[in-house]
Amino acid sequence: MSSIPDSAQSAVDCPSSLYLRLSVTPDCNLKCLYCRPGGPGRTVGRAGAKPRQLDNERLLELVSRINDAVPVRKLRITGGEPLLRPGLVDLVMALHSLLPEADLCLTTNATLLEDKTLDLKRAGIRFLNISLDTLDSSVFRELSRSRGLSRVLAGIAAAERAGFDRLKLNTVLLRSRNADQVAEIVSLAARRGCEIRFVELMPFGEGARLFEKEFVSADEAFARIEKRFPCLGPLPASPTARRYRFDVEGRETVVGFIPAISHPFCQYCDRIRLDSFGRIFSCLRSEKGVNLDRYLNEGRSADVAAHVRAVAGKGTKQRTEWPRRSMVLLGG
Repeated sequence: MSSIPDSAQSAVDCPSSLYLRLSVTPDCNLKCLYCRPGGPGRTVGRAGAKPRQLDNERLLELVSRINDAVPVRKLRITGGEPLLRPGLVDLVMALHSLLPEADLCLTTNATLLEDKTLDLKRAGIRFLNISLDTLDSSVFRELSRSRGLSRVLAGIAAAERAGFDRLKLNTVLLRSRNADQVAEIVSLAARRGCEIRFVELMPFGEGARLFEKEFVSADEAFARIEKRFPCLGPLPASPTARRYRFDVEGRETVVGFIPAISHPFCQYCDRIRLDSFGRIFSCLRSEKGVNLDRYLNEGRSADVAAHVRAVAGKGTKQRTEWPRRSMVLLGG
């Protein structure tokens, strides 16, 4: 098996429910090359633009309005690095109370995770995704422009002990940084009982500068892994991911791939994004979000619901090219 086969799916035009990704902060304590411009500042934005980050109460109100318009079946908390947001555990608890039937997830770089796993689990997080792009400390320093790989690995171990319903590792594929490490990362995932997903680099923001030299396809990563570990066969594909079972040193391990470039899945996507400033986006490629917070301030509740339904149904105009703005503002 040398490549990932296409899967037949039906596009979702008017979803009865949606997958909401909520970015709670644009701040991050890492400056990964494919995500964040260099420099001393943490917050990324247009020059001179200083939008007001919403407090927990306002974010909850917006999530509630979105859920009223189209029910949220899954909510993922992202950033930046979400663990940098003050009051995050309280926000998670409130979101869990607001959406008790929704799958509540969090994505983190894990540098601050070790002492927070139990609090997050008790607050309602069921599914945890951890970014892990390398197992080499020197590559980690070069890639993230920071030290801290040992803290990431400690966070992964703590998350395993906490017993989340599902623990995943996410690796962005980069030819000169980790293409030769994919099998080792799979091995670590197997030892920790994690699913691992390899994500194709997207020509988005900072990633656009690296794309031509650094892009590695999901098919190539699959082939590299299969040379080391026997593939036991595919699992049912989701609209956005291909998943396979591998025999990794005697452990059956699920390895997934997000082939956004080599096998585009835009027509199957039903996720929408809300940033920490109250703007809702239908797509990573959206040039501008719809400012739901402004509509609430103006008392335009009907417009809030109408725009949520339009965005959820992908009824807003889409761009065919990738935007130049940083992904960190939107949460990936």
